[in-house]
Formats: sequence, C-alpha cells, structure tokens
Amino acid sequence: MMDQSRRAWLYCRIDAPEDEHGRLKGQQKELADYAEQMGFEVVGTSQDTGSGLRFDRNGLAEVREAAKAGKMDVLLIVSLSRLGRDAMKTWDFIDRLNRRGIKVYSPLEGEITTKMHDALSRQIFHASMRMDDLAEKEPGVTRVFDSPDNVGSGIIEADGRDMKIDV
Repeated sequence: MMDQSRRAWLYCRIDAPEDEHGRLKGQQKELADYAEQMGFEVVGTSQDTGSGLRFDRNGLAEVREAAKAGKMDVLLIVSLSRLGRDAMKTWDFIDRLNRRGIKVYSPLEGEITTKMHDALSRQIFHASMRMDDLAEKEPGVTRVFDSPDNVGSGIIEADGRDMKIDV
C-alpha cells in the first residue's frame, strides 16, 4: 500500500493564452522529476493558461476538488507565481490547503506555508505601527526601512538625525 503522505498533485500554469512553446510540458516534466526526487507518487495533474490574477481557473478548480476529496497530500508547483499573482488570494489558497493537511512544495522555494507569511506579516505590521506612532508624535519624522534583509528593524529619519527602533 502507498504511503498516504506521499501522494502528489502537480499544478502548472503559464501566462500566455496558448502554449505555443511547450512550457506547460516543461513545467510538468520538472515537477515530475522533483516528485521522483522527493519520493512522491504523482496521482494527478492540472494546468491552466492565462492570468495568475484570476483564481476561477479550471486547473485550480481541479486542485480544489482533489483536495476536498482527499486525493493528495502534497501540491507541487514550479514557483509560487505559477499558483497566483495576487498575494492575498495565493496565500489564502495555500492556507486552505494547509488546513486540510496538504503541503505545498516548489523545487525553487521548498515547502511553502502560510505560517511563514503570518509571522512576517505580524512583524511588518507591528514595526509599521510603532513607526507610525513615532512619526505622529514627532514633527518631521519619516519612516525608512533599514534594509530588505532586516525587516524587523526600522530606521526613523528625523530632521537629519537617525534613530533606530528595534521591533
């Protein structure tokens, strides 16, 4: 009997309305190779052509139905952008899969979970609120992030002087 935690569904999408260059087949091969490398058994494949901003795509509907029917344990995508281009809808889709116990993997990004997103979002929101509070209390204060690599820290510029806020 197959290990139930190893059933993988492949999802491929391209932006173009037609696949003139065989990119869907290329994505499918890449994901099939990745599934073999990871020890997953491919139990289904869905694909779409067109915009990643729309989430009413037929291939995604197939993924939803397979998830509801308990047919998969893992969804494989080439990259997060193939799932969707709308960040909130994409994370909502992943969150719904995660709540069903389905993991999402990409050869480029590894396991993708909403827990990472939630923690980062809370940090950014908290930092933003603290900087907004300071900016409201101090005339001439502007918020500037230290660097994209250190989102948890912020720099406040106030009339030429720098003040660091740790969050």
